Amino acid sequence: MLMTSLRSFRNGDLVVRPLEMLSHPFSSSEAALNPVAMRAARFACAGLLTAAGILGTLYSIRAAKAHQRYHAITYGKLAEASTDRMASEWDRAHALYPHNYFLCIKAVEGLWTAAFSDGEIDGSSAMEQFDRWCARGIELNPHHWKLHRAVTLRLAPESPKAAADYWEQFVEWQFWSPRNLCLLVECYARAGRLAEASETLELLEGRETHARAAAALQRAWARELSVGY
Repeated sequence: MLMTSLRSFRNGDLVVRPLEMLSHPFSSSEAALNPVAMRAARFACAGLLTAAGILGTLYSIRAAKAHQRYHAITYGKLAEASTDRMASEWDRAHALYPHNYFLCIKAVEGLWTAAFSDGEIDGSSAMEQFDRWCARGIELNPHHWKLHRAVTLRLAPESPKAAADYWEQFVEWQFWSPRNLCLLVECYARAGRLAEASETLELLEGRETHARAAAALQRAWARELSVGY
C-alpha cells in the first residue's frame, strides 16, 4: 500500500482513497465487520446532521420572531406604547433571542426617560429595570459607549466621583471620540477635578462638543467661587 501511494505521488496523483487504505490492514473477519460499522457510522452522522438542522431551523425561527418584535418596538406600532407595555415587550423579545444588545440599549434609553416622567412608571421600579438592562447589555457588548454612558449617568447624581472614575476608565479604551471626551469634562467638573477637566477641554479645541464641555467647566468654576465666598 505504501509503495502504491508513493507511485501515485510520483505520478502526480494526489487523490487519497481512504476506504482502500482502511481495508488493507484488517484481517478477513475484521473486514467482514467493517461494512456494518460503516453503515452505523453513516446513520449516526445522518442523525446528527438532521438534529442539527432541526435545531438550527427552530433557532432561526425564534431569532426572526425576536427581530420582528424588536422592529415593532423600535419603529413600528409599539414605538409609542406606554413604558409598562414596552417593558413586557422588551422581556419577550429578549427571551426569544438574548443576544441583541441593541434591544438592551433601547430598553435603557426608554427606562431612563420614564424614570423622570410623571405618572408613567414608578421611578424606583424604572431604575431597577434600568440597572438590569445595563448589566445585560454590557455582558453582551462590553465596549458600547451608550451602555457605559448610561451607567455613568446613573452614578452621577449619587456619586459624581464614582461617575468620573467609571467614565474615565471607559474613555481610556475609547479615547478618540470627542463625544466621550465631552462627557469626561462634564464628569470631572461635577467631581471637582477641575484641573483634569481643563486639560481634557483642550483636546476638544475646534470640535463641536467644545462649547458644551466649556460651559460645564464654567459652571463648576462658578460653584467653586461661590463656595469660596
